[in-house]
Amino acid sequence: MKAMLALVVIGAVLCLPAGRTPAQPTPTMDTMITGAKTAADHEALAAQYDRNAADAKTKAAEHVKMGAAYKGQAAVTGGKVAAASAMPGHCEKLAKSFEDQAQMYTSMAAGERELAKAAK
Repeated sequence: MKAMLALVVIGAVLCLPAGRTPAQPTPTMDTMITGAKTAADHEALAAQYDRNAADAKTKAAEHVKMGAAYKGQAAVTGGKVAAASAMPGHCEKLAKSFEDQAQMYTSMAAGERELAKAAK
């Protein structure tokens, strides 16, 4: 019985954090935007917009490849094989949308960097 109690106590102690504080949740964009006062705050926003731009560029490239893969393939519409798939056009529209998003995020990052310079 004492051995079992000792094991339970040791197990409980091992489950406790070793002098670490719990990880802080990542702030939401609206919180970051409304709280941006310092150069570091604006640089953090710029970095997030840079990540968003990179993600959008990746998605645009994926859709360009997908559109190319769909070209020349037949489509099934209403249970019947159609002459050509509409998917290449769909993928091209999505690629353009993601490219536009990437440009917007890049502009937003530049704007935040200007605000960071002004805050210094």
